[in-house]
Amino acid sequence: MKESLFFIVFFFTLLFNSCSSDSSAPAESEDEYVTASIESDVFKSNYYHLIRTTDTATGNTVVQLGAYEDNGDGIIFVLYDFHGVGKYTLNNSVCCDYISYVNGSVGFDYSTHHLGCNGSGEINITYADENKVEGTFFFTGKSLNDCDVSKTITDGEFSSKYQTTN
Repeated sequence: MKESLFFIVFFFTLLFNSCSSDSSAPAESEDEYVTASIESDVFKSNYYHLIRTTDTATGNTVVQLGAYEDNGDGIIFVLYDFHGVGKYTLNNSVCCDYISYVNGSVGFDYSTHHLGCNGSGEINITYADENKVEGTFFFTGKSLNDCDVSKTITDGEFSSKYQTTN
């Protein structure tokens, strides 16, 4: 239940923040990017945003990155207990940390954290300060619709500034 509520809150956060004027234009800076290899395809985000919040109940710093291509495909990750530079292992044993690939044309995702269908992966934060986060990632996400179906995402890299919210 906690994971479902967190995912719903995260999605609404992305929805409301994606409507601000900051994130409605394509990414223009070469020092901000999200790229990856999705099996034989290349993912290069045109739209992205990075948000840092604090969970008032636990005091945890939560970092959320959403990155999307024009066709609706996206990569989303949440680190629920963000503590800066380091390796974050993603599997079902860590509540609420996950990374997902959303296939915009089909309308469902492949994630490291579905109840009963657990993928695995890693996010390695190589740089973090008050304004920006950079790192690499890879993962195998399982389909929510069929645990036997998965997507492997490799060679992921990102560099993004925190979005300011008003």
